[in-house]
Amino acid sequence: MEFDVNQKIKERSVYADEVFKLLPSSSGIELVVLKGHLAIEEFMYLALQDHVQDFKWIKEARLSFNQLACILRSMNKMEGLNDAYSAIFALNSIRNKCAHSLRGEGINAPIAKLRHTLPSISEKHGNSDIQFIKSAVGYIISMISINSRLEEIKSKELVIELPKKKSEQPEA
Repeated sequence: MEFDVNQKIKERSVYADEVFKLLPSSSGIELVVLKGHLAIEEFMYLALQDHVQDFKWIKEARLSFNQLACILRSMNKMEGLNDAYSAIFALNSIRNKCAHSLRGEGINAPIAKLRHTLPSISEKHGNSDIQFIKSAVGYIISMISINSRLEEIKSKELVIELPKKKSEQPEA
């Protein structure tokens, strides 16, 4: 049976849309961060599953979020995805602050770091940290999905353009 990259991308896209709908829109930043973190972790496992012979051993390893992100980053095939991995680690810092603080103290610095990592998404959402984090989660999930299927995408000669950093965009 031939692998259909277009079908796989479509399936992941539909799944990502379903996951994105589960992210609350105004229930407080902590819940958005925790659910977004969980969604990214699920997609990282899906991406890793595409590259191992027997996935049950990956599940058996009970990898932490950080370990899983490091493994996927080691498999990174696109230079343009460095921001996505920086965003994953920044979101993990925000999640850790939320999970270990009753009042959410200390989340401003890692949110600022995430905003610095993803300036075009940050600018789009202004001061709304909740909407910014939801969009950052969507971006991260998309980039993980693309990277995990890059070889098949290349073999089908599909063209995927990543968003340019502000410094790479031509001045108007």
